[in-house]
Order: sequence, then C-alpha cells, then structure tokens
Amino acid sequence: MAGPVFIWSGPPLSLVLFIVFTAYLHCTVSQTTMPCDGVRCTDFSCISLVDVCDGYSDCVDGSATDELDCPVLMPCRVGYERCPGTAGHTINVCIPPEWRCDGDNDCGDHSDENVDYCRETPCPSTMIKCADSFRCLSGTSYCNGVRNCVDGSDEPPECLTESFTCPTDHFKCANGRRCIPNQWLCDRDDDCGDNSDEDDAVHSCSTHVCSDEYFTCRQNRPGFSKCVSLDLVCDGTSHCEFAEDEDPALCGTRHPCQPNEWQCMNYLCIPYWYQCDHDNDCGDGSDEGSHCDYPTCRDEIEFTCNNGRCIPLNQRCDGYDNCRDSSDEQDCTCPEGFFQCLNKQCIPEDLVCNGSPDCTDSSDIGPSCNVNECRSPDYPTCSYGCVDEPLTYHCTCEDGYTLGEDQHTCVDFDECAETPSVCSQVCINLPGSYLCTCAWGYTHGPEGCVVNYGGDPFIVFGNRYYIRRLGIEENSVDYDRIADDFDLIVAVDFDYVDQKIYFSDIGNHSINRMNMDGTNIEQVHTNGVINTEGLAVDWVTKKLYWIDRTRDVMEVSDLDGKNRLVLINSGLFEPRAIALDPEHGYAYWTDWGLRPYIGRIGMDGTDKMELHDEKVGWPNGLTIDYAAQHVYWVDAHLDYISYSDMDFNHIHRLLHDDDQHTIAHPFAITVFGDYIYFTDWNLKGVYKAHKYSGQEVEIRATVHRPFGIQVVHPLRQDPTLGNICSNAPCEGLCLIAPGGTEFTCACAENHVVNGHRCIPACTPAQFACIAEQKCISWYRQCNGINDCSDNSDEQNCPVRNCQPGEYQCNDGSCLQSILWLCDGDRDCSDGSDEGYVAKCSVNQCDTWQFSCLDRSRCISERRVCNQISDCNDGSDELNCDTHVCAEGYFKCTTSGFCIPEEWKCDLDNDCGDNSDEPHRECQNVQCPDGWISCLNSFRCIPEYARCNGYDECRDNSDEIGCEEVTCDPLGEFRCDNHRCIPQRWFCDFDNDCGDSSDEPRGCEPRPCSESEFRCVSRGRCIRDRWRCDGSPDCSDGSDEEGCGVVCRPDQFACAIGGCIPANLTCNGFDNCFDRSDEMNCTNRVCTADEFRCSNTLCVPQSSVCNTYDDCGDDSDESPAACMMITCDLTTSFQCAGNGYCLPPHKLCDGNNDCGDNSDEHSRCEVQCTPSTYHCQNEQCISWDKVCDSFQDCRDGSDETSCFKNPTECNMMSCQKQCIALGSSFICSCGEGFAASSDGICEDIDECYLSRPCDQVCFNLKGSYDCRCANGFVDRGIDGQDCKPIGAQEVIVFGDGTEVRKYLPFVDQYQNLVINEERIESLDFDYKSGHLYFTDSELRAIKRVKFSNENASQAPDNLGLDNVYRPMGIAVDWLGNNIYFADQGLETIDGSRGKRAAADRGPKIVVASAREYPFHEKTLHTATQPYAIAVNPRKGLMYWTDLGVSPYGSLLFMSWMNGEYMTPISVAAAKLYQPTGLAVDYTGNDTVYWCDSGADMIGYITYDGSLFRVIAKEGLSNPFQLDVFGNDIYWTTRSTDNRGQVRSMNKMGQDHKLILNGVNLPTGIKIWQEQRYPLNEPNPCERNPCLYLCLIVPPQKNSAVSKGFECACPSGVEVDPSHCKGSPVPTTTTTLPCKCDNGGMCRADGTCDCLPGYIGANCATPDTIEGDGPSSVLIIGPLVGFIILAIIVIVILLFIFYRKRKSKFAGPVAYRDGQNVDIAPPPVAVESHYETTLDPAAPVTIENPSYATLGAAGGGVPNLPEKTGLPYDVSQYQPGFQAGPLPPKDYMQDGMLTAGGYPDAPPAYTANDPPSPEIKDPNNGPE
Repeated sequence: MAGPVFIWSGPPLSLVLFIVFTAYLHCTVSQTTMPCDGVRCTDFSCISLVDVCDGYSDCVDGSATDELDCPVLMPCRVGYERCPGTAGHTINVCIPPEWRCDGDNDCGDHSDENVDYCRETPCPSTMIKCADSFRCLSGTSYCNGVRNCVDGSDEPPECLTESFTCPTDHFKCANGRRCIPNQWLCDRDDDCGDNSDEDDAVHSCSTHVCSDEYFTCRQNRPGFSKCVSLDLVCDGTSHCEFAEDEDPALCGTRHPCQPNEWQCMNYLCIPYWYQCDHDNDCGDGSDEGSHCDYPTCRDEIEFTCNNGRCIPLNQRCDGYDNCRDSSDEQDCTCPEGFFQCLNKQCIPEDLVCNGSPDCTDSSDIGPSCNVNECRSPDYPTCSYGCVDEPLTYHCTCEDGYTLGEDQHTCVDFDECAETPSVCSQVCINLPGSYLCTCAWGYTHGPEGCVVNYGGDPFIVFGNRYYIRRLGIEENSVDYDRIADDFDLIVAVDFDYVDQKIYFSDIGNHSINRMNMDGTNIEQVHTNGVINTEGLAVDWVTKKLYWIDRTRDVMEVSDLDGKNRLVLINSGLFEPRAIALDPEHGYAYWTDWGLRPYIGRIGMDGTDKMELHDEKVGWPNGLTIDYAAQHVYWVDAHLDYISYSDMDFNHIHRLLHDDDQHTIAHPFAITVFGDYIYFTDWNLKGVYKAHKYSGQEVEIRATVHRPFGIQVVHPLRQDPTLGNICSNAPCEGLCLIAPGGTEFTCACAENHVVNGHRCIPACTPAQFACIAEQKCISWYRQCNGINDCSDNSDEQNCPVRNCQPGEYQCNDGSCLQSILWLCDGDRDCSDGSDEGYVAKCSVNQCDTWQFSCLDRSRCISERRVCNQISDCNDGSDELNCDTHVCAEGYFKCTTSGFCIPEEWKCDLDNDCGDNSDEPHRECQNVQCPDGWISCLNSFRCIPEYARCNGYDECRDNSDEIGCEEVTCDPLGEFRCDNHRCIPQRWFCDFDNDCGDSSDEPRGCEPRPCSESEFRCVSRGRCIRDRWRCDGSPDCSDGSDEEGCGVVCRPDQFACAIGGCIPANLTCNGFDNCFDRSDEMNCTNRVCTADEFRCSNTLCVPQSSVCNTYDDCGDDSDESPAACMMITCDLTTSFQCAGNGYCLPPHKLCDGNNDCGDNSDEHSRCEVQCTPSTYHCQNEQCISWDKVCDSFQDCRDGSDETSCFKNPTECNMMSCQKQCIALGSSFICSCGEGFAASSDGICEDIDECYLSRPCDQVCFNLKGSYDCRCANGFVDRGIDGQDCKPIGAQEVIVFGDGTEVRKYLPFVDQYQNLVINEERIESLDFDYKSGHLYFTDSELRAIKRVKFSNENASQAPDNLGLDNVYRPMGIAVDWLGNNIYFADQGLETIDGSRGKRAAADRGPKIVVASAREYPFHEKTLHTATQPYAIAVNPRKGLMYWTDLGVSPYGSLLFMSWMNGEYMTPISVAAAKLYQPTGLAVDYTGNDTVYWCDSGADMIGYITYDGSLFRVIAKEGLSNPFQLDVFGNDIYWTTRSTDNRGQVRSMNKMGQDHKLILNGVNLPTGIKIWQEQRYPLNEPNPCERNPCLYLCLIVPPQKNSAVSKGFECACPSGVEVDPSHCKGSPVPTTTTTLPCKCDNGGMCRADGTCDCLPGYIGANCATPDTIEGDGPSSVLIIGPLVGFIILAIIVIVILLFIFYRKRKSKFAGPVAYRDGQNVDIAPPPVAVESHYETTLDPAAPVTIENPSYATLGAAGGGVPNLPEKTGLPYDVSQYQPGFQAGPLPPKDYMQDGMLTAGGYPDAPPAYTANDPPSPEIKDPNNGPE
C-alpha cells in the first residue's frame, strides 16, 4: 500500500530553510558571545529568569534545562500530571495523561517516553497499548483495520467479530468497524461512515452538550470535535466553526495583530498565509470568499474538489469526505470484476473473503465470509428467490414485483407510476400487472386512445402582436390570425362553453377576453396586472386565475373581473405559468426564480406545497393531462420536457439532451390526446411530440417568438365535471377546495367573510363600490374614470375641469401626479392635497405589505430590511434585528438584513458579516443540473455563462479553454469571441456577441411580419401602427415621411406634425416642437415686461426687434414692433436704419444683421481669417495697417519689429523670416511662435489657444503633440483617432415625456423612461448605473437604472423638498452628489408645510445622492438658471443664467461647495441663450457650451480664462450638448423642422445627422464607461461628513485643502458643528508605529526590537564590540544548522501527516491553528475582479418582459441587489460583479406606486409601469 502523499501548501521550503539558517547563525553566534541572565539551554539559547521554573519548557532543543531541578514545583492543572523526570532530576512540567507514552517528547527531557516507564505505566482508559513498544494509541486505532502497532496488537482476532468492544469513552459505530471518541458525537461530521455518530434518535444531537471539562461549540471545525478543551478557550485561535470560543464577551479585548498576521473582521489574528486556503480560520469566514484568488490545483498530484479545495490524488475515492462536499467520493464505482469496499476502494473480486483484509476498512472480510446465507436459518429468508455471494446475498422477485424496503419481501411493482407509458391514458394497477382504459370521450385505437367526441381540435397561441389559430397537424393549412394589434401577448386560455378566449397583454398591462372568432374584445382587468405571464380558466365554477411576475402574486376573480382576491402573496419570485385541476381542486404553477420550483395549492388558497428538485432549473410552461393525470412542464435552462404524477412522486424526463436534443428554449406547453404541443423561442416555432416517446415534428415556424399555447377542444375542459358551487350560498367567491369535493366561500380584497356573506372592510382611505365587492383608493373617486363597474365612484361629484385621472383640488386647480398628494407640500393653493381633506393620516396598506411610519408608502415585505430605504422616513430599515424576513429570504446574523436565500453560499458577503457565507456549510454546496462549479471555489454558475466574456467565477476559470467550446448546433450561433447566442439573434441589429460578429455587413435581416413596417436605411422592422404616429422609430425618420396624420378628437395636431394630448395646449410649455400648441391662445395675458406676439405667444420685451424670430411668426421683428421699442443702449446696439436692437454678440460679428451694415461699422475689429494679421492679443487687423506707425493692435504688436529694408531686418537678428510690406519689412516668427514686445520670438501654447487635439494636448517648442486620454486607444496616428475602451457608446436623450436610448452601432431605439411630463435635462452615474433627470412639470428630480429595459420599471422620485422648476442637472460622479438649476416658482403665500424653509426662487442646488434622506443645500440664488455642469476632478462647477443682462456674462463658475462664485468675464456680451454645458475630461477639462438662440457652439477653458466659438450657424439651434471622445453631440431646437441629434468633431468639422424627426429633444448624454474618469481618488470616499460632502479644489488660497468641505442642508435645524464632518469610522486595527526587522510595536508607540537591532524603528543593526567569533563558533553553527534543517523538515512533514491533538478523519488532516509557522506569508497574487461590466452586453436567455434570468448571487459594492445572467443591457451595471443565475431585480415590486397608492389607475403615470404604447425595440430581432 502506498504511503501518504505530503503536500506542503505553505511558503516554499527553500525560503523556510533560508530563514532557519539565517536565524540559527545569528542566534548561535550572538547568543554564545552574549551574557545570559537566566539559564542557557544545550543549544546555547538563553532563557530569561522570568521564564525559568514557570512550568513550561521554553528550551526548544528538547533538554527542558529551564525546568529541571526547580526548588519549587508548580502545581499541575486539573486533569494534568507531572512528568516522571529522569534519574536524579526532577522536572517542573505537567502534561495531559493522553500525551504519556505517545511517541512525542512532551516533557522536554524524554521522561514521558522512557521505555521502562511506559512498560510499567498503564495507558489512560481511553487509549490502548501496543504489546511490543508499550506505546499508547488513541482508541480510534483499535480495530480500525490498520496496523498501528508493529506486532498488530491493536488488531486482535476479535476485531473480525461483531462482538468486540471499544475503549472507554468511545462509541462503536453501527457498522461495527470503527471506534470514535465520544467528543466526536453530534459534531455534524460522519466519522463512522454510516452517520451513526450523528443519529439524533440515539444521541439527541439537537441538545447534545459536552462534559464540564469542555467548551461546547455550536458547530465543530472540520476534522475537530465540537468539544474544545477549556485551556484552548480564549487562546487567540478559533477552535469552533464560528469562533465563539474567542468571543470578546467571553475573552475580553483582543490584542493587536502582529506584522505577519492578518486581522479578521471579528478582530482575531491569523498568519497571513492562512488567508484564502479554503479553511475558515477566522471563524467568521472573512479570510475566505470572493476577495480570494484561490490557487489552481496541480493535476499531476492533486484532485480538484467541486468547491475548489485541493486534496492529494490518493484521497480520491478513499471513503472519506476529504473535499468536505463529497465530490471526491462521487463516481467511484468499481469496474466489472472488482469488489467495492465500504470506503469506495476497489479490489479484485477474488480477494474477497480470502482471510486477510484487502480493503483498508476490512469490509472485505467478516463472519459472513463463505457462508451460504440462502440456506442458513440464521438469516432472513427471501420471499421469492435468493442468490448467494462470497460475502453476502441478495433476493430476487418474479416479473411484476420488486423488492420492498426490507430487501427480502416482494411487493407489487406499480407500472402505472413507474412506467406510465404502458398506457395511453387511464392506467389501473393490478397485483403483478396493470390495466389500460380510455377517458370519457375517447375510444381504443391501434396506437392508443382516439377522440370520438367534440369535433376537430385546433391550436390557439400568442405570437407577440397576434393571437393565431393553427391546426394540430404538421404543415397544417389551418393557420390564421384571430386578432392582432396587441402589444405583447403572453398567456392564453379559453372557456369552451362560453366560446371565449382569455389572454394577457403585458405590454398593455391588461387581462382581456374576446370571442373565439376575435370579435368583441373587452378588458377584464387593467389595474395592478403588470406582468401576467400565466392565466388559467376554471371552466367549472367560472373563475379566472392568474399570476403576476412583477407583483409576485397569484389572484382569482370571476370571469368578468369582479370579486378579485389575492390567493398567494408570499413565496413567489419569478412565477411564470399556471394550470388548474378543477376535478381535484388544485392549481399548479412554475417559478423560475433563484429557488426554482413547481408549486401546487388548493384552488381556495390552502394546502400549499412546492417541488424543489435538482432537475428543475428553469420551469417555464405548464399543463395538465387530465385523462392520464399527469403534470407536464418545460425547462428553458436545461432544455427538456418532464412529466410526473399529480403529487410529483414520480418524475420522468422527455426530449432531453441525453437522448434526443430537439428543443432549444421551450416556453409554453399544452397536451391533447397522445401528444404534447409546445412553443420554442430559439427555434421560433410551434412543435408537436408524442407525450411518452418524445417523437417530435414541427407544425409551424413563426416570424416572432411564439408565447402561450392551448389546444381548443371540449375534452380539454371535461364537460362531465359537475359544478360543486352551483348551489353554494357564497355571496362572493365560491372556490373549489383541495380534493374537489368541497368548496370554500371567499370574498374580494378588503372584504371579510361573515358566514356566507361578504362584509366590506374598506379602509378609511378607500371607497366601497356599491354593486360589486371592490374597494378603491379615495383619490380614484370622482377622478373622471369609472373604477367601479356600476359607476358609483363617479356619482354626486363636483363639476370637473381636470383631465380624467388628474386630482382636482377643492379650488378647481389640477394636479397631474398623485405623487404630490400627502407629500407634505401644499401643491393645491387651498391645501386640499394635504392633511385631513386628502385623508393623508388614514392611508392603510394591505396586510401583506409594510406601511411606512409616515404613511407615505406601502411597500412589499420583501423590501423591508433589505439595506435600501424605500420609505421616505427610512422606517423600513429600522429594528431589523427583530424583523421576521419574508418567505424565501435569509436573515443576516448581525444586521438582521434580509437577503434572498439563494444569495447564501454564492461567495459574496451580502450580509456584511459573512453570515450568509458559513464556510463549513458552503464547502458542501453541490451545483445543480445545468450549472458548473468554478475551479477554485464553491461558486456555481449556469452552464450558459461559461465563455461569455465575463469572469463569473471570480477566478476566470469559466473563461479558460473557450476555444474548444462548441455551441449547440440546434438554435445557437457561435460568435467569433466564442460566445454562444440564439441563432435568431443573428442579423437582428443587436450586437449580441459583443464583437459584432453576429451583425456582419450585408447580412440579410429577418422578414417583417404582416403588421410591420420596414425602415428604409437599415431594414429594421417596426410595428406598422408606429408608422405616422408622430414619433420617429426609424433612425432615419422614414416611418414619419409622407404621413397625413389625423389626430384623435382628444388630441392636438402640431403644425410640424405629430399629435399631443389636447390638455397640453396653452399651458405655457412647448409640447409641439414648433410651439404651435402655444399659439393662438385667446385667453393668454402677457405681463408688463412681455411682448404679445400675433400668435398670442408672450416673449420678453428684450427679445423684440433683436433679429431673432422669438415669436415664431416673426411678429416680434416686424417694423411695427420695432417702432414701439427703444433700445437700451447699455445692453444692446440699435441699428441705424430699421432700429433693430441687437444683442452685443451680434455687433461686429462679420454679419450684416442690421441690413444697412451699421452693426459692422468701421470701429469693428477685423474678423480673423488666414489672410489677416494676428496680433499677439488675438485681435486681427488687415495687413495694410501693419507697420504704418499707428498702433492698430491694442497691444502694439503690429508696430513691433518693423524695419525699413530686409537687410536691416536680418541684421536685427530676425529669428525666423522677414516679410515685405511695401516700403517696410516686419520680422515674422513663423508658425508656432510669436514676437514678444522686445521682438524676441517666443513659443505659442497652441494647446491653450486653439485646442488642436481631439483629446490630450502637450505643448512643444513651436508645435504640439496629441495623445489619447486614459481609457482610450489610438486607432490612427498622432492621437487624432482615439477609441474608447469598453462597450460601444449609447446616446441617451430626453424626448418630451420620455428618455430614450439610441445605439448607433446597431441603429436601434430603446425606451428608458416613459410617461413623465416634461423632461428637461439628464446626467448619469456610471458606477451605480443610475440615470438622473429633471422634470420641470412634475417638479421632481428622478433617477432610473440604465438597465431599465423598455421602461419596464417606473423611475424613482428622490423626493427632494427644495425643487420647483428644475432645469439643468449634473451628477458629481466622484462625490456622489447631484447639482441642478432650479428656476423656481411664484410665491402663493408664506406657508409651505414641510417646505416652509425651502427657497422657492431661482437657485443652484446640490443634493446628496448616497441614500435617503437626500440632503440638499442651496448654493447660489440666480435669475433664470438653465444649464449646469460640474468637474469633480477640479472641484469646480459651471452654470448659465439666461436672466442676466446680455452685456454681462451669462456664464458663471464657482467651487462645488458654492464658494468663490464669479461670472466668467471672457464670455461677457458674447452669448445670447446658452442652454447647454458639458465638460470634456479627455481634453484638458475644457467646458463646452451651446447657444440655442445664437446658433453657436464653443468652449471655455476650465479656469474661465479663454473663450472660443468653434461653430456657428447651420447648427439648427443647438439646445443641449455632450462631448465624448473626439466628438460633440447635441440636440436641436430649430422650429423649421423636427428635432434632431447631430454631431461634429471638436474642431467644428465633420458634421453628421444622427437622428431625425425627434419630437421634443432636450438633454443628451453619451453613456460609456470612459465618459467620466472613474479612477480619480475620491476625497469623500469614506463619508467623512454627517450630511453633505462637497468636493473642492485641492488648493485653498495658499494652503492645501482636504479636497472636500462638509456642509449642512438648507432649512434644517442642525448643530453647526455637525457640518464640519464627523470622524471617519475605523474598521481595522492599525499599529501605532512601524517596526522593521521583526520588531514589535508596543502600546506606547515605541518598537520592541529583536536582538541584533536597535533604533526607533529597529532599522539599525546592533554591532557587538570586540573580536569576532572564532572559526569554531562558525563551523559549529553550520553543523547545527544542517541538523536543525533536517529536524525542521521532519517536523513539517510530521505536522502535515499527524496534526497533534487533532481529530483523525481519515488520511487527510486539517490545520488546528496551534502549529507554529516559521515562514512569512507568501506573496499575495492579485485577485481577479470584475469591476466594470458591459452595459450593452447581450442577453443569452430570456423570458417575457424581456426576460432577465439571473443567478444565485452576485457582488454588491453599492447596493444589495444582484445583477443577472444572462448578460443583457437590462441587467449589467458598472461596478457590479456578475452573479451566476437569475435576474429580476428583486427589490423592485412593480405593483407598488409611491405615495402609498398601490392601485393607481393608468392615468396616474408618474410612477406607474409603462403605458400600453410601449415600443419594444426587441421586435426587430424576431
């Protein structure tokens, strides 16, 4: 038998030997020459007197010299005994009895191992003695099948009998083959191999407590007992799994860690090299986890466990769980001809029962060897047949029977359950056989049961926009549209008797029904049905059941929508499909969330159960075979179809990869007769297969993905079932109870059952409908919408003048958003939106919701204690230690936070205290089917996440060997970068591969369906109804060309095209791009300082007669208007002829704006051109004025260096060249230089003056050098073609009520935000993935995740108080603040509720974006602030103010804390309407501006010292802009045509039209990870301030600043001292001093140096005076070193072979934390982290609502939410680590709206889900 393999996992042995040798030389040489004040050991080491005779041997040479012959002997501790000592000597050392005669020199003088002593001294009762050596062995060595004594006395013959007894205090395992100490009982380790030591029935493990001399751990460490000796408690090392033996409450304050130690989160200290070794040495798991870069096992000598642990190869299949997850004991079956021992060892069969143990556990021998049990009366007899074997025997049964649990008795084999395919439908089990019959309506046929009732069946299925009909046969000609023009049809079912089809349209958020022929479409539910992916009709009692994946509920109602009731409100995560069994009273559903399962519940909401099975990965569609009583489901992750009996006792797979791979992503399924019918997304078709054999054919391919499917036939809804509710006395709902023989009376929500009656229990904040059981929120009463079926909510209402759905104040004014109700702000002038009138104090939540303390919101219980404040008052995150987490959630130990259970053991510290990562438990994690184990850790990821370009495993092991990975040939496309994507995504205009290999040039796009329009430029398909809808959906605007749009009666037709709601006209805002909605408003009254245009618009008087058509009809520029005004010559210039008043920037601009050229008079400076002379001050003059003896340049540079002739010019040392000027000459310095006042040529800084580079510019002598900025690579030469690293950029822009994304590389639109009011500006924080925007109409600052695909989630309102008319916004991406410009409101009166202290006037405001409450502070007052930009890198901010005099500066700058505000003087009188600002971080922090009034774009330097115009006129009035890379992007505001998005380079050249026909373009930003320099150091990173941390420049006056200033919020009464910051919390213990050369830091801050070093930091060697050591003293140590080195190696090997005082757990032993490490920690290897993820990465698997499958975990640097797999732009956000499986952001409950109104009607759009008119850009891919 091969000996054990020793694997050294510590520092390299060469390093160990070098350290030992160096230390030995130093110590020996120095110690032999230094005086000793105590006792010298035999190795010359000196033991201090204080350590002599202290009861511990400090000599390490084994002599125990310091404890010999002590005058006073120390008393031994309880349980210890004194060492015997040697002849003539006493020794002052005590040892435990178990160390006596154990082969170790524990006493130090070898007296405990003296042969004579051991011969005469008995071993402790728990041990045994070898007869030959007298050595004492542990009781576990007795009869363990291994000879530990040379003479084999530990394996006497009685060991082969079952009657042997174990030593004292040992337990004999039930298998009779091992003795274990009693301390090993109930320690959660299977030490026996049969788990008999963990049997709770035998040992009462749940209450097991160790004896008094031991400390009882909650759980033992692997390889150790849960009973810890008391002398090991509080010794600084954790001996319990959770380190409770080192609890500070028990042990007191811990000491600081040493320099070579690592501090755990619980402040324990471990050696550095104990980190990341798969052992929980800290006890809190902080030394392991996602921060580790685990090493890769060496395949030639090690086995890689599934959890990443490395074990020696010889421990594979040895019967012990060495991996701790049992992966080393899997697949250990023996080949034919071999016998498998109990410990999984394989030996040849002929060695069994040969008289000697060939199995290491002796399981091949025993008393039953060579005994024929079949003939022996001593053994149980078999009821049928018996087969003898060498060591045992087995029984057999006749056909139709199988062995029972006792393995002797034959019992009937249930063919119907085990092999259901024996019958087509009804199977009746018989003793030894079975009987097949057919269900009612079927007869026997040659191949099974055939239909004989009800006519021909047909299929109904959802196909995105359509509901289609299809025959059930292959290539059926019965194929037609039943109905179309929907948004996204997902679920379908029918009522055959009533001839109705029921279906969900999740794009329209509704459940609907119609006749079978598609007529009479009516809505059943429109409120609170956000994402209904499954619905089912109870055709017996006429009920409708459905599940909502966003709200995570199951509901029921009558078929007409009345009596609506929630059946399940907890335990649902990603519910998908539902099916009913009315005969037995059960509803079944699938849930593909983080804990996928198939559920069953009574149709009355009782008797819930869940099927969790390792073979259930993503249960998708579900159906019931009523005739055969089977449940069928499809799995979209594992790609199979399964079925089982109705109780899930017998599960059978069908159509799986293992047999025949024919499905790729099945979505929905139904069954009829002998066939199943299912839809497949990846294959885009409807398929049919035999329900038992799986033989399959395609019925019909589809253009769009097929969704829900049903076979319509009367036998799918058994007409013979009686209605148990037909005579039921229930007033409300009558629901079938489990079993199907009884019913339950129930009532609608907010109603209670009283007998059989339903009593309304509406809250005081609700209105009870009269004719139906329905409670609606108070604000839905008299809102112009019939929310009650009897219209009782709209009876006796005051006259309405507001639009339907709007809140009407008592004074008749209108609030467009319910978010303004009960927000503490009096938005109605009479206050009727607050207080008692608005019923703010009586708002109540549902019983399964959490009510915020301020009653402002109702949130899901899942969002309570989730580390995110969802309540405005933060009350949902209070008292978390006592909060009970919702079903399916794990409660963190320390914080009490609740996280999904599936985040447990995902390698991420989601709780913050590692309680979700219990190391011992996590090591045992086994990956389920369809998942793979990461190489070096226990983390599991889905198979499809491998080779997707992302480091999912955190060790990159999932991205290794990808070149060999092949994609599924069925329905998958292999990208050039080795990713696999569905084949249907090829050439769909989406860069799904990430490298665009799925979108090659010239590829043929998919055909458009019959209701789609193909865009002209790229061929993309869009919905036909989007054509001519006034909103361009093709990037080229071709869908809006040639349209004669006819608007609805409730709409207004804009003159330029398009329709807007009629109530938006004449409201003071431009909702039509051409402002036609604000013209001809007869009731408009202009103020005294305004001019009334002919079209009734009001414009400022200063805009009249200024050459700009501000009115839109030119009436402000008419002669009549000009005659009425007098120019204010202090702010404008008046033309001589027509009297026009020109703004200052029009004067002398080279254009004849007056018409008579009077604005370009002789006093104007010459415009600079290549043919003019450039003065040194940048003024230009004509060449004829140079050297004419007059100073035409204001700096006189035109008269410097003038000479009479060229000879004189040269003689005067002209540095470059002489230029002839007729009668004189001038010395020119040439390009790149300029002459100084004394004629010397000096270098020009082109980088400052002209910005010649796209990005970084370095000034050179006479020239400059261009480079690419960090994060960019140069595609060309000279830094003029810089490409950003990372994903393709995305253009994000505001469009009236929407925020839209445009992906230029694939020519694709996407909605990000919809249904807002008036979005003005936007900016983003790439780290958190949030986009922030202002809405001036809603008076709000909002944010939304950039991953909000297709606007599926409503944005969050930050709830800032000091907001009235927000315009521009800028995100401080470094300090996590937002800045915005607010134009304010007119004062109503002095009372503003909670906003009493707020400033209603125009201002510049900053607000914290860290967490609620978002503290805000007014930094500056203003006149009409508009655009704003910040530069956190410089600590500066910039803004424009349109209300400042045109002769003044409209551009301002200050520090970001508001200090040092100054107008930018170089911009004075040069701007007219600057509406956009952007900072270029790649180009010297230049600030770009755009002027929509003057049609200009330019820039200023970041310090405001230089102003330049780079482009003017022909820009279509640039409104807002952004700059990225090499280009400038802007939105337009020209009223001559529809809005556009345009671009040009930074030189003002290469103009491009990107988007055309945009309705109302506003703010614009380029989303890309390099847009902001995110690697800049953040002064506010450690949150040093209590309220606001504002970044400032690093230099303040002449002093260096901290880089930040703390500030207090405005209008909040606080202690001023709090605004100066609060101490930064310290999370780790730091040493007060730095000591070199092994010195230790004392508590007083000084160093305690090792011998040989002195000085404050132990850095100076201590040189000993006198002669050096003799040669004898050198040679001696060398010999000593060799001996010591050998001893060290032996000790190291011995430690790893037999960890002393440790528990034996087979050949592997684990570190107990007691061993002394003699080497420094190994050099750390940089960990693999995924710090930024591609926001445009493709989806690989998806489900409705544009599917987001995710994983069992992920990183949480900022928020506890998980990012999902697959990689889709809706899931991946920068700064978040990828998680292995699912996806839906569990924090988002789409069912809940802000303001505590969970059932807001569609008209309340501010925080509701998307409207029915969502435009899904993914329609193109299909």
